[in-house]
This record gives sequence, structure tokens and C-alpha cells, in this order.
Amino acid sequence: MKKRIDKVRKMGSMLAIVISWSLEESMLTAKSMKARGYGITERTSYLKYNIHKIDIIIILIIAITSILSLIGLYYGFGNIEIYPTLDTSFF
Repeated sequence: MKKRIDKVRKMGSMLAIVISWSLEESMLTAKSMKARGYGITERTSYLKYNIHKIDIIIILIIAITSILSLIGLYYGFGNIEIYPTLDTSFF
């Protein structure tokens, strides 16, 4: 019985340390967020990205190779043999 009480006290001490550490860290995080202006106004997100010629070319290349790959798979090209066999054919 004495061992259990000592174990509970030890675990309680460790739990108190973890809780106090997490509360301290959360207060630091809250101060940092307040200093950066979090929650004062509604946040906006704006990213202006223009599509260039090279972007269109790469998208077309990807689309064409994907279509050619699917057509090739449909006609039987690109098959994978999981358990290959050795044939002894001379012709």
C-alpha cells in the first residue's frame, strides 16, 4: 500500500510540473499572438498569381503524357508481372 501511495505522489508531482509548464507556455503564446495583432481585425488572404506561358506549356505536357499513358495501359502496354516465369523457347 505504501508503494502505491509513493507512486501516486510521484505521478502527481510530475503531472503538476507538466501542467504548470504547459500553462506557462500557453501564456507566452497568447502574449505573442496579442503582440502580433491576432484577432484584432478580420484576417484577409490575397495572393496574386499570373499564369505565364511556361505554366501552360507544362500543364499541356502533363495532360498529354497522362492521356498517352492511359491509352497505352488500355492497349496493354506497361503491364507488370509480379511473378515472372522463365521460358525455354528456342524460336
